[in-house]
Amino acid sequence: MQISSPIRYFVIGSLSLLALAERGSSQSPHLPFAVGEKLNYRVSVSKMGKVGNGSMWIEGPVDVRGVSTWLLRFDFEAGVGPMKAVDRTSSWLDPLHMAAQRYFKHEKHVLSKRDEKVEIFPSEKRWAGADGASGISPTDEPLDELSFIYFIRTLPLIPDTVYRVARHYGLTGVNGPQFRWVTLTDKNRLGLLGKGAVLMKTSYPDRTSPVLRGAWVLEKIIGTPPTPPPPGVETDLSQRAGEKPATVRARLEQHRASATCRQCHGVIDPMGLALENFDAVGKWRMREAGAVIDASGELGDGTRVDGVVALRKALLSKPEVLVGTFTEKLMTYGLGRGLEYYDMPAIRTITREAAKNDNKFSSFVLGIVKSAAFQMSTAEPATTDASKQN
Repeated sequence: MQISSPIRYFVIGSLSLLALAERGSSQSPHLPFAVGEKLNYRVSVSKMGKVGNGSMWIEGPVDVRGVSTWLLRFDFEAGVGPMKAVDRTSSWLDPLHMAAQRYFKHEKHVLSKRDEKVEIFPSEKRWAGADGASGISPTDEPLDELSFIYFIRTLPLIPDTVYRVARHYGLTGVNGPQFRWVTLTDKNRLGLLGKGAVLMKTSYPDRTSPVLRGAWVLEKIIGTPPTPPPPGVETDLSQRAGEKPATVRARLEQHRASATCRQCHGVIDPMGLALENFDAVGKWRMREAGAVIDASGELGDGTRVDGVVALRKALLSKPEVLVGTFTEKLMTYGLGRGLEYYDMPAIRTITREAAKNDNKFSSFVLGIVKSAAFQMSTAEPATTDASKQN
């Protein structure tokens, strides 16, 4: 069972969205738009024009397992030639805590004749298909889709206006659907740490998460993933109804007042807090909850940082760590499996050879392709006639 998300369709080509919406007063400040309000959009790809249509709307409230939820509908249809796909999803969401109580997806792909219906239970990390199949699902799809809707909501919905990713990055003079090179002059936007895909993935739909962002840097960039929180620890930093607005940093400081929490958060949080000038969808900001954002902190090695530029500089000061992690991730992808202790000598060999060629990407690819792990496979245990009879 392949559980994919319609959000991935939006990453292809030159992204253009035509928003046509009737604006209304939201019945809940936590909802992306009002109940009964329908948002229609279209997706176009460079040199292909329009390839799909979609719509979103909210119904409710609906009671799910004693929790008052809002039913979020998400319909999407796209096609290029004979390749046509239909995606219909329903998410029962608790918008106050940004948690999906239940999630239903119906996917149809005409060319492959695939027609799947699956129900996902995010809190239980499992899915169940209409055909009786089931399994573990660590998917973030309900939150991914809600995040996308919040991204749309941050744009002024003026009929017949086309929005482009360039505007999100503050770039001007980018017109038309075709691909083109652009030069980023804002130092805050350089590298992965300044890109909306990373910043949005490591946020919740209604707020940033220094913990998720810090953990992402530790795992994906440094290669040392943090340990998960112990059972029973409260990790919800959502703003409660009626509470005085507070910055995420202030709420996080209350959470890590415990010595048990502070031990891990002292390593994770400074990296995530350095990215606090980016909001939940990766848009640059200077203030939150009426206060100037404080992006300063001290990394585990004692290095002081005061924002994304300083964090990037601190990470780049240890290039061997970045190159090693990059090689491990690329080799994992190339081998189609996780790495083992016996793969480490090959990793070190690849990084040393790549360094001789100025760490060009092609050097890493060639090093992996030439490795024994890539060219050879593990032999299956020999099966005797006696074992076959058993």
